[in-house]
Amino acid sequence: MFIGCEGASERGYAGWLQKIADDRELPLHIDPRLPSSGGGPTQIMRGCIAQMQRRAGQHGLYKVQAIFLDPECSDADRSRLNRLAELRGLIVVWQEPDFEAFLLRHFVDRRPPIGDTMAALRRVWPEYEKGMPAQRLYDRLPCDALERVRRAE
Repeated sequence: MFIGCEGASERGYAGWLQKIADDRELPLHIDPRLPSSGGGPTQIMRGCIAQMQRRAGQHGLYKVQAIFLDPECSDADRSRLNRLAELRGLIVVWQEPDFEAFLLRHFVDRRPPIGDTMAALRRVWPEYEKGMPAQRLYDRLPCDALERVRRAE
């Protein structure tokens, strides 16, 4: 499974998913990748698609391909990115409005107001820091939180 990541936070989350799969002895390998250059959602998606294609050429096609993106773009750009993702067989996880809000939905079903996401997350998880590695996420996030976030997203 290829997961395109905006940054270290999403990469740690992909590692958390891998740990859950490993605990359950699921035959799943998650390959989290950061784009070679930063930028907005368009640049991140292009960079991740390039990495996905390069890695698939080296190791074979991925059965599942996904990317985490913050919706920092216009509705027209978002629509265009959704079409590009569909053409490439890429699932887009739009982090509304950002990764911290996405992570918060592992604990509660509601979305915090824009600008309050970090404070809202720290109310339920005071020790949270941006870019946490997989093990620290694993120590705090329960596996059943996946069902809660799946319903919300």
